[in-house]
Amino acid sequence: MVFAPITINREQDGFILENESFFYMADTVWSALTSLSMSEWENYLEYRRRQGFNALQINVLPQWDASGYVETCKPFAQTLEGNHDYLKPNEVYFQNARERIALARAYGFVPVLVLLWANYIPKTWASGMGSVGAIPREAVAPYVEYAVKLFSEFQPIYMVSGDTDFVGETAAAYYTDALETVKKNAPEALTTMHISGEHSSLPESIENNPLLDFYVYQSCHNGGGQHHAYHLAEAFLKKKPRPIVNAEPCYEAHGQGSSYGRHHAFEVRRAAWQSVLSGAKAGITYGAHGIWSVHRLDATFPNPGFANTPLDFQDALRLPGAWDMSYLKWLFGQYHLAELSPAKLTLNATEEIRASKSRDGSRFAVYTPYAAEIGFNLDLSGYEVVEIDLENRRVMTPKIYPGKGESVSRLLPSPSNSDSLILGTKRQ
Repeated sequence: MVFAPITINREQDGFILENESFFYMADTVWSALTSLSMSEWENYLEYRRRQGFNALQINVLPQWDASGYVETCKPFAQTLEGNHDYLKPNEVYFQNARERIALARAYGFVPVLVLLWANYIPKTWASGMGSVGAIPREAVAPYVEYAVKLFSEFQPIYMVSGDTDFVGETAAAYYTDALETVKKNAPEALTTMHISGEHSSLPESIENNPLLDFYVYQSCHNGGGQHHAYHLAEAFLKKKPRPIVNAEPCYEAHGQGSSYGRHHAFEVRRAAWQSVLSGAKAGITYGAHGIWSVHRLDATFPNPGFANTPLDFQDALRLPGAWDMSYLKWLFGQYHLAELSPAKLTLNATEEIRASKSRDGSRFAVYTPYAAEIGFNLDLSGYEVVEIDLENRRVMTPKIYPGKGESVSRLLPSPSNSDSLILGTKRQ
């Protein structure tokens, strides 16, 4: 079977697949190639397929913080010191990986492959994690060329870097080599850099590199930093025009860092909607704490202090937040929300209410995480307005009231007392 590549649209703010708009709806399953049996992988793929996911973010090499993973098949030959010999790939490991990517493609998923997580690169925050030794720079191009040729049949997207902070010049040099090698061997493949959380900065040599196709960011897992979902989208909008994706919002069931508690479906939903209405409208990624690391009840997890112990993989697979992401994708397609751009439509003091509108002003979308009276700077009486209770997926017709103070129109708090999406279409 021949697979079509993902391309970038004319507006440089979204993706195209086979002449149709492609909303990137990914799940985070970093350890899929190392920690799942083939039958578990197939069951997982079928479940996420039913939910409408169309992309999977996967680490090509073993994840340093996977749950209790024991390398029974290492990706490279071993040196006398027990480190990887990155110039000698293990054919058994990579053929096993290829089989899993082939199956994911058969189920309709676009593979999004991380080539080099930060721990494999010297002088990053994660250098040395996993105790396999950093890849020498002279081995970067041969390894990347090998991997790209292995997977090119499946038309993947390449996340060249993984969770990288780009402190100093070393990481930029390594990842530039990798980026150039990808494009040399698969010029049609889309590329991006997965950078460390709460950051929008890229080295100039990478940000201005024409070989970089789109931006991704990870907003925050910490309970006190959820504003990064929209602030980072705004920051990337100021850069060279490229599609933007929040590729790592807070994971459902993940610990809130320095705060007590875990992220629930609401926090995940809030981060997603705030991202896509603030400029990161090319797509969104979901993550469940227990899926990405493939956690099992009897496993050890290396970072429970910040993240909390993950849920069992099978339990995490069925968390309700994934259905909220499925619903978000459906609404984006049903109401053509990718055609809207960030706009200031409300007069409430909080930044948490996010809004987008069409270029001609005929359509708008507003997300509010909490039930609140909302003042608008436009006359809603000329619009057909619906309000969607996102927690319960109920569609309501709100009553429009005259404005107060500087507002032209206003809506009273939703009676559902949940987060909601307000959609308006101007009457003909």
